[in-house]
Parts: sequence; structure tokens; C-alpha cells
Amino acid sequence: MATIGMFNEEGENVDLYIPRKCHATNTLIEAHDHAAVQISIANVGSNGVIDGTTTTLCIAGYLRSQGESDHAINHIAIDRRIVRIKTGKPKRASKSKSKKPATRGAAAGGAAAQKGARPSAQKGARPPAQKGAAPTRKSRA
Repeated sequence: MATIGMFNEEGENVDLYIPRKCHATNTLIEAHDHAAVQISIANVGSNGVIDGTTTTLCIAGYLRSQGESDHAINHIAIDRRIVRIKTGKPKRASKSKSKKPATRGAAAGGAAAQKGARPSAQKGARPPAQKGAAPTRKSRA
């Protein structure tokens, strides 16, 4: 782990203030941000016993005031593999795919006719517009 701050010849830290960074937003936590918190989470071994080490998370006051600190802590804990999440329900066996019977009022193309749409055989019907196509002009005769 890298040392932070300024040290004298005896190896003592002589800085008056060591800045912290928010682990969620990666922004500096200022000295006058009194809403910011630093949380230490105890690390647990595979048998479920605390092993004596901790993981420290810093959360800025801005996130806390917006009500997003719980989401940020969960996201960081999952990224650092402090917390494992289960992937939901197991996959179910897929049902056999069979065609559904045609519904009443279906168009000839197999798709249901849009309610209120005018039939394509009606006089003055235009083909659907295409993206990027030039507008059609009426010829003068």
C-alpha cells in the first residue's frame, strides 16, 4: 500500500490534513464536508468468523444527501467481492414452441390490423415512408 502524506526523518506523518476520496464518485472529500462518512467493514473468513482485517469505504456527503449512499455501498461491495449476490431463480425448461391460432380480424400478412388504420387497398393510400427517402412529388399532367 502506498504511503500518503509527508513524513519526517523519524517516519512520523507531519501533514495536518490528509485528503480523502469518495469511493463511489472518486471525488475529493473536502475538509468542511461534515456529512461525509468513513465506514469500516469487517472482513469475514470462509467459515464465517471475522479475521481481524477491515475494508474502509468513504462516502461523500453529497451522495448521502441525495439518498444514494446505500446503493453506492452495495455497488462498491459487490465490485470488491465483499458481498456476493445470487443470480435469481434457476432457468426453467422451455416450453415447446407452437404457432398460435390466428385471431379474428388479423390482416392477410399474419399481423393483426392496427385499430383505426385505413386499408392499403383504399384509394390514395401511400406506401410507408422510408428513412432517408426523398419525398414523393406529384407529377403535373
